[in-house]
Amino acid sequence: MHRIVYILIFAVILLIFKAFFLDDYLKKQDLENNVTVSQEVQEPVSVEPVPAAPVPVKKVQPTSKNEGMPIDQLGDSIADKLDSKL
Repeated sequence: MHRIVYILIFAVILLIFKAFFLDDYLKKQDLENNVTVSQEVQEPVSVEPVPAAPVPVKKVQPTSKNEGMPIDQLGDSIADKLDSKL
């Protein structure tokens, strides 16, 4: 029973060591080994922005079975007043 507890404690200590020290050390070593110096100089490419074409806005009249009802007429009049102010 004591061996199992010691193995579990060792495993936890090993995971903590790996998480805090080994991963960071290996990453630094990998970065140091993969450092390359590029001699090529690229000229910047200038790109002129293209103006966007205006998009025509079409008003779509919704058709519904409730068309002509007083509440729909009220909503349409409010929408027209707000549309002219915006």
